[in-house]
Amino acid sequence: MSSNDYSLSDARRAAMDLLARREHSSHELATKLARRFDSELIHDAVSSLQEDGLQCDYRFAEAFVRSRVQKGHGPLKIRNDLSQRRVDSSYFDRIVIELSVNWFDQIVQVLEKKYGTTHFDDQSEQQKAARFLASRGFSGHDIFEILS
Repeated sequence: MSSNDYSLSDARRAAMDLLARREHSSHELATKLARRFDSELIHDAVSSLQEDGLQCDYRFAEAFVRSRVQKGHGPLKIRNDLSQRRVDSSYFDRIVIELSVNWFDQIVQVLEKKYGTTHFDDQSEQQKAARFLASRGFSGHDIFEILS
């Protein structure tokens, strides 16, 4: 079937199938639907799902942030990942406040899980831990505060 042979209900059904598995940002949904449907159908389908409350970028961002915090990711990485999914950056700040995320506690948990401690006698081990935390998306200031 060519993309011209599909109807709005086909595009909407395909989008609902994707949303049944997990939350998606509107951009992610449109990207996945673009494999089968033309852009006008995609826009109409996503808009109708948003109107019906079945797709919501804020709800996606909330689930995404919660998941990434539980995995031990830091604010810089989470914010960057959300922007790659074209989610409004203001959502991140609101969600972090709602979830009461304490990034210092988060760093301590990540360090204790990976290294079993937050105190390092060896300078090279401390630098290794700092690089690890930076790769996880924690700010240099927060890393320095915890490790010093």
